[in-house]
Amino acid sequence: MHVAVMTGGLESEDLARRLLKAGHRVLACALDDEALERLAHHGRIERASLESVPAKLSRPRVLWFATTPAREFDAALDKLEGSLAKDDTLVDSGNTFYEDDLCRAKRLERRGAFLLDAGVFKEGYRLSFAVGGDFAAFEFLRPLFESLAFRGGVCHCGGPGAGHFVRSLHERTEHLLRMAYHDARECIEASPYKVDLGFSEFLLFTQRYCKGQPCADLPLEGLAAMAAPSVTSRPD
Repeated sequence: MHVAVMTGGLESEDLARRLLKAGHRVLACALDDEALERLAHHGRIERASLESVPAKLSRPRVLWFATTPAREFDAALDKLEGSLAKDDTLVDSGNTFYEDDLCRAKRLERRGAFLLDAGVFKEGYRLSFAVGGDFAAFEFLRPLFESLAFRGGVCHCGGPGAGHFVRSLHERTEHLLRMAYHDARECIEASPYKVDLGFSEFLLFTQRYCKGQPCADLPLEGLAAMAAPSVTSRPD
């Protein structure tokens, strides 16, 4: 597949490298000369200015924004919008506020184009994606996402904004779990009981203790409500 990587920086270079290794053609818009030189060892990579990207891409066109502040994304969209056509897709895998996805998806819809917001999860070198947006557009690009993810690591979560919403919720959940384990550890250390319990043993103990118990489902319900401030309020 022919993909334009629209942003610069290490995240974009990593994305371009993964795309090349997966056999895709990459058009780089904002990567510097040193990054392009490093990437040349992994496959064919072309260079283009922002304005020339639509003309150089195969149709339907795929433009991937990896790390873009909201103002820069909207500025790029202002320049690109007139050149976009039916079935073109913009992928946003940055840390975008999900309500911004809703506005941009409606804006692109007027031209018959799509926005897919992709929440990215990393485990070592492996990736997985939680994707929001038009389902038909997602299905068309599913092979692209699957070529970058481990098996079973691609999920369509719902309409525009769903991917970034799930990613934000996941980050909040991780934070709450770290707090919970830290508090539990402090309680153990402050108690009169000399319990030598490592983190992995503590996780195993928690899993066994809660297995099959109704209370095991309570955190999942509570975490969604407790996470609300992080996913429903605009970041600074």
